[in-house]
Amino acid sequence: MSSGPYFAGNSFSMVDAVMAPIFRCFDILDFDFEPTHHVFDGLKRVANWRLALALRPSIQAAVTPDYAILFREQLREKDALLATV
Repeated sequence: MSSGPYFAGNSFSMVDAVMAPIFRCFDILDFDFEPTHHVFDGLKRVANWRLALALRPSIQAAVTPDYAILFREQLREKDALLATV
């Protein structure tokens, strides 16, 4: 991982495109705010990378504004373990 803002430096790459939806799930489920989930503790470069991806217009436009609500609803409907987070 480079010094950023993206995985390979200043250029958005396939790694960024693959990781953005995964990071979005962590953001929707508020893992950073749960006291039992410290997945990204001590990973400042990863945190900065997540933020850079979240702020990128193409990443924001990749989902509808109600995506987070629909995502959580689907987890609840499927009785997913993550629905309790």
